[in-house]
Amino acid sequence: MLTFDKDVLTVVIQLLEGLHSELKRKSDNEQMNGGRVLTMVRNIKDNDSLRPRYDTIHSQAVVLLVSHFTSALADMFRTSVSQLLDAGEPEKVLNEEVKLSFREMRDRGWALKESAADLLIEKKDIHFQDMQSVARAFRDYLGVQLEKDAVTNDIILGQAARHVIVHASGKANERTVRQVSGAFPRTLKPRINAGEIIRFDTSEVLILRDQMQIYVDRAIKAISAVP
Repeated sequence: MLTFDKDVLTVVIQLLEGLHSELKRKSDNEQMNGGRVLTMVRNIKDNDSLRPRYDTIHSQAVVLLVSHFTSALADMFRTSVSQLLDAGEPEKVLNEEVKLSFREMRDRGWALKESAADLLIEKKDIHFQDMQSVARAFRDYLGVQLEKDAVTNDIILGQAARHVIVHASGKANERTVRQVSGAFPRTLKPRINAGEIIRFDTSEVLILRDQMQIYVDRAIKAISAVP
């Protein structure tokens, strides 16, 4: 999706090159043999002339990345809690109290062990789009300490950007500034001002993707290392 314009232009250039080769046999005039058009299209590709029109695509890529990352963390947490319960640990999970009505028990089919992780998420107000909440949940219930560094801070920036893209057409506000104020050091957008429209280019989207992958890999490794 991020390179859609270049992919299309590559195909167009290949077709124009073939046409140009054929027409050159009949005419050396660049306007008549397609040479001028071919040069123009190559310049559009080389200069990324269409990039400004792809702001929306980049923004949606950020939204999708954050959604996928959030879902991955939630799935990891659920799986880990279920496995720890089967092993009879840790004590923090076993001793945790959650308030349930009989209606909620009935609606869950009375299979509470299978619902343990979702109950923790719901009753303890765990949010996987909040990195502090993520770190606290993994620490308290899985015994895993997740480092807060530039990787985490770039993800915090991505989550803040996702919120304003979805709810405010990408326009940062005071809440956005507060949300990222402690996220230093970071690679992505070191300075955000209230009223600014947050835009991402292709390289920034890929950086966010890579940082999320690093974070997930770290989390998997840390969970696997728990005795």
